[in-house]
Amino acid sequence: MDTVKQKIFMLQLLKDIFSDALLSSVLAIKGASAAMFFYNLPRFSYNLDFNLLDQGKEAEVYGRLRKILRKYDTNSEEAPTPYGIVMVSGQRKLRIEVSTRQWNNHYELHNYLGLQMRVMSKEDLFAHKLCALLGKGAAPSRHVFDSWFYLKERTSLNKAIVEARMEMPLDVYLDKCIESLEELPESDLISEIRELDDGGLHSFARRDLKDDLIYMLSMFKARPLYL
Repeated sequence: MDTVKQKIFMLQLLKDIFSDALLSSVLAIKGASAAMFFYNLPRFSYNLDFNLLDQGKEAEVYGRLRKILRKYDTNSEEAPTPYGIVMVSGQRKLRIEVSTRQWNNHYELHNYLGLQMRVMSKEDLFAHKLCALLGKGAAPSRHVFDSWFYLKERTSLNKAIVEARMEMPLDVYLDKCIESLEELPESDLISEIRELDDGGLHSFARRDLKDDLIYMLSMFKARPLYL
């Protein structure tokens, strides 16, 4: 897929969403797409993930999102989840997920090409990504790479989110992450990583990513940088 065209399409959707008075007031972008657009994550994401900040507006928000998506794909599909809704544009190969789950999240207003967007803080994105390392049904490669990225950037961690979600102290959870990574086959690590900006990242991911992340997690445990 042409990632440049896909990125332009995603930006058009974001423009439509955050130009809407209601949607811009109750939605915040999160996940890898937020990291890609606002924090320079060098990995392409095909999903747009949002948190719904006012559950009382749920039905109206879904209706407006549905209308926006169907401007571009009249055959788009959707399905409820335990914590929100997923909308999929098969024609555009794009997945939009809106979550109603509430953690101790923080958001910032960012200006992107003249448009104000509410974005999950980098510290909270790091926390949720770290939780995903041992999450059920996780695709290890994406979460391994993104966790490495946040550590490489010396990102502070919202410790409270990790401990609340994983129900254990941070140092215990980091030990579990390291143990799981040590047992992770290299073939599993590489198989699902989406497009990386080049500059040596593909070679690095194949050769050194796992060992480097284990080392950085160990260093982070010894000298944590968290909120």
